[in-house]
Amino acid sequence: MAIIQKIRERSGFAIGAIALGLALFVVGGDLLGPNSFLLGNRMPAVGKIAGTEITLEDFNKDLEVFKQNYTLSSGKTPTENELASIRENAWNYLIFKNAFVTEFDKLNLLVTDKELVQMVQGDSLFISPQVKAIPIFINQQTGKFDKQQVVQYFQLVDKLPEPRRSEQKFAWKKFEDDLRNERMRLKYENLLRHSTYVTQAEAQREYQNQNTKATAEYVYVPFASIVDSTIKVTDDQIRAYLNENKAKYKDRAFESRNLEYVAFVVAPSSEDTLAFSQELKSLAKSLAVAQDDSTFAKGNSDASPNPVPFEFLSLDKIPSVFFSKEAVLLKGGVYGPFLEGKNFRIFKVADVKDDSTYYVRAAHILIKWNSNADKDKAEAKEKANDILKQIKDGASFEEMAKKHGSDGTKDIGGDLGFFGRGKMVKPFEDAVFAVNDPKLLPTLVETQFGYHIVKVTHPKTNKKYKLAVVERILEAGDATRDVVYKKAEKLVSEAKTTEQFKAAIKKDPSLVLLKAERVNATASQISNITNAREVIRWAFADATKMNSVSPVFDIPEQSKFVVATVTGKTEKDVVDLELFRDEATQEIRKKIKAERIVAKLNNGAKDLNSIAEKYGKEALVSSASDLSMNSFALGSTGFNPFSIGAVFGLKKDQISKPIIDETGVFVLKVTGTTPASSIADYTLYKNQLTQSLSGRATFMVGEAVKKASNIEDFRYKFF
Repeated sequence: MAIIQKIRERSGFAIGAIALGLALFVVGGDLLGPNSFLLGNRMPAVGKIAGTEITLEDFNKDLEVFKQNYTLSSGKTPTENELASIRENAWNYLIFKNAFVTEFDKLNLLVTDKELVQMVQGDSLFISPQVKAIPIFINQQTGKFDKQQVVQYFQLVDKLPEPRRSEQKFAWKKFEDDLRNERMRLKYENLLRHSTYVTQAEAQREYQNQNTKATAEYVYVPFASIVDSTIKVTDDQIRAYLNENKAKYKDRAFESRNLEYVAFVVAPSSEDTLAFSQELKSLAKSLAVAQDDSTFAKGNSDASPNPVPFEFLSLDKIPSVFFSKEAVLLKGGVYGPFLEGKNFRIFKVADVKDDSTYYVRAAHILIKWNSNADKDKAEAKEKANDILKQIKDGASFEEMAKKHGSDGTKDIGGDLGFFGRGKMVKPFEDAVFAVNDPKLLPTLVETQFGYHIVKVTHPKTNKKYKLAVVERILEAGDATRDVVYKKAEKLVSEAKTTEQFKAAIKKDPSLVLLKAERVNATASQISNITNAREVIRWAFADATKMNSVSPVFDIPEQSKFVVATVTGKTEKDVVDLELFRDEATQEIRKKIKAERIVAKLNNGAKDLNSIAEKYGKEALVSSASDLSMNSFALGSTGFNPFSIGAVFGLKKDQISKPIIDETGVFVLKVTGTTPASSIADYTLYKNQLTQSLSGRATFMVGEAVKKASNIEDFRYKFF
């Protein structure tokens, strides 16, 4: 009956986890997907897949399922970053459903009802991994999947009252449908993998490519030997190059925008700081008399990336800053505020108990010796003793640690935090655990790392503390936000074009003009501003024209308001100069460098050393051995496949013409070739090629299916 009760308690969670697991497996993404919108009765299209229009309403229906599954399985609402991943997986699922399932139908791939039953509660070797992964089907005693618990689940669902029974059955039916699709996908991929075939001739050629060896000498002139700044590339040259190479760049041409913007930082004012300080004092007083410490702390805390759990903690698990002013924490005492990052913390000691393990807190200044020589050790010891004397005479230990320390603790005054036995080398550990009061050790501690000047800040103790921690973030108040917003709004009211925008900024020295170039439609940030989707959606909206100025956008996660203007744009499939300027410039420079190098290498010399000598010091003469057709580089010259191919096309002692490759220009001379010996069986090489081809087959066919589906994605207009 225990399992029935557990299923009854968690049945809603179970279905969510089931659907979540399937979505992850079928789609193969990071999480899942959505953001819900209500835009009226007629929904515009968010895209088109294999001729099927995907309306915003259709997308949101699937999106909501993914979002609910995530919430049910994780127990929390997805963050903005998680929502982006969820939306992506929801879209991938629609691609799967509209593009791939059609391909399954063409091949008459089926999953019968009998097969489906086997996948859910059949033989253990045949049960779907997604079913095995569902938590309520795991036997708590064995930690393994238990088929009997699947049966009990179905029995429980049949006993549920309406409408819950129908809802659960509908959810399970959806899960089974997805299991069918996933099974068909596996069949499809296996069919493709097993369709690859390698001939005997291909296997023989692969053997020869791997085992025919050559040695060569070469002259190498790297492109880097000619400084980029000596070659000026004009816009006309870039346009001509892009026109000649449109096919190379067209598939990579994407729609983008160039933005210039101002970020108005919303920082707390002195009034906000004072009000916050008073609020913390009030919270401290209330926390001191709270009857339920944990509930009070949770109810009055802002979100924290690293909350302190309400449980007994050893000292090495408690933020060290909590002990910056107090050597001992008393039960019922309220302490703080302490600043960690952006969070202020106050805490109440709810309880204290003794533990079997002792902890100590110490700081040190490590003076290392340069070598184990007696002279070096003596110099290090003399320096350490001098520092120790200065501290005894009144110098700040923390400042001396920052000045003379030689390890990672120097910037925090040498503080090592709390640690127990076994965490430090024995001489150091023995010295600090022998101390019963906070103090500077009178003599140096020698370890294998060097000489340590040691200060015990919190002597050994075996106390464990249960703390109720209130965390608050100092933020700007509404009045402060209004002042900053009005400043941003003033800029918008004065500037309707890019020219006016820049002119207004020049008049106000407090405003800084920032740039974000080649921002794509699906980007989530501009430069260092994250969660900037609203700004980017505005930039790509049909109504937004070149040189227009945006309204004020609120970026609350970074306490900023943003006003932007569109200064440039590129379109999909249009090989635009600005989009490929940097890459095209490098290619043009490379071509010009190659022409210069080739002309200089054709100097009439008859041997490699003479060719290099006539060229100059930039020409390097070297050799390479054990080369094969599967090699990719000559020596340490980098990726240069053309030169490798040329080696196997030259006769022995023949000097090649200059060969232009990826990293420079080569002149080659083959000094020896060892043909691969004959063998009777090429099975090993046939298997290698088959494995490589079958591994690529599913990916390549998948990409081909997507390409044939003519996918159009307009989600950037809505999310």
